[in-house]
This record gives sequence, C-alpha cells and structure tokens, in this order.
Amino acid sequence: MTERELLEDMEKELLVDRYGIDYEGVLDYQGFIKMIEEWCRKNDFYMEIDSKKEKVTAKGRNISIGYNLQRKFDNIHFTIIEMDFSVDDMTDSDTEIDGMMKALNKGKVDIIIHSYLMMSIKARWETKGYAYFIRGIIDKFIYKLDKPSFRGVVVTDTYKLIDEIKGYLNIYRHIGEGTPVKGRLKGGWV
Repeated sequence: MTERELLEDMEKELLVDRYGIDYEGVLDYQGFIKMIEEWCRKNDFYMEIDSKKEKVTAKGRNISIGYNLQRKFDNIHFTIIEMDFSVDDMTDSDTEIDGMMKALNKGKVDIIIHSYLMMSIKARWETKGYAYFIRGIIDKFIYKLDKPSFRGVVVTDTYKLIDEIKGYLNIYRHIGEGTPVKGRLKGGWV
C-alpha cells in the first residue's frame, strides 16, 4: 500500500477550512516558492506538488500550483495542509531596491489553505458495528478519542504558515505599490 492510498483510507478531521490570503502588487515568485520549501524543511513537512498549471494570456501569465504538505506525528496521526496558490496576470517588473534594479514579478495572488488531522484508527473501531456505534456516542457526547493533543498542533502549524506567507508578501508590499495583504476565513475578512 502506497503512502497516498494509506492517507486516503484514513479518517479526516477538517480543522482550518478555506482560509484565504489575497494580495495584489510586486512579489518575487521564485523567492515565494523557495520560502515555502524552506518553511517545510524547517518544520519537518514533506511537500508534494499536486498540480501545476501555467497559462499565458495577453495580460500576463496565470499560474496555479496545488501543494500538499504532510507531517507524521506517529504511526496513526498525520498533519495535512493543502494549499492552492495562484497568481493571475503576472508580469515581469524591474523594481529599484536600495539603489539597484531587481527583476521581480507583479500580479494578483490568491491562496486558499485547508488543514486536516488524519488518523488511522479506523481499523480499531470500525471492524465491528457495535464498536463503531459506541465510538460515535463517545465522540459526540463524552470525549473525542485520540485527538485533542494533536488538534492544537495542526492549527498552530497552519497559522504559522499563514503568518509566514503574509509576512513575505508584506515585505514586497512596501517595495512596490501593492495592496495590503488580506486574510479571509470562509468568505469573511480577517
């Protein structure tokens, strides 16, 4: 069984749903990709690129990348952070930084982040009907089994990534004429 098949067979608890980051202005696209890779390396996440699309239009390039960031706590608990990163109408821009010209990019950035706690306790509880029923009652009314200690870690990791991205984009907002970085949670602005 491959790692992906194992993850698809696990229980999934959604903890951060559709957190969005919007930004328009100057950025270093290659630097952004390196920043995500470095964050994953520093925080022990395995990074997998699910999809990558690029389309050239008259206004500029439209790039969309789907990331799947994974970290294993133990044999049955995993953190999964899914990030959809897209840049619309991206053009090359020469910008002056400290008296030197630097080749940067300009465009509209939209990032959507979801994070999950994945558990492989299915085999222990769902093999017999009465055990599945009892677990449902316990989870709903008494206590969520095997989960509380890891929920906070997953949410904390997700918000660390969000803060890192916002900080990176805010640096470039002050260099060019960018809009302030906005965060939104399920349609509302944060």
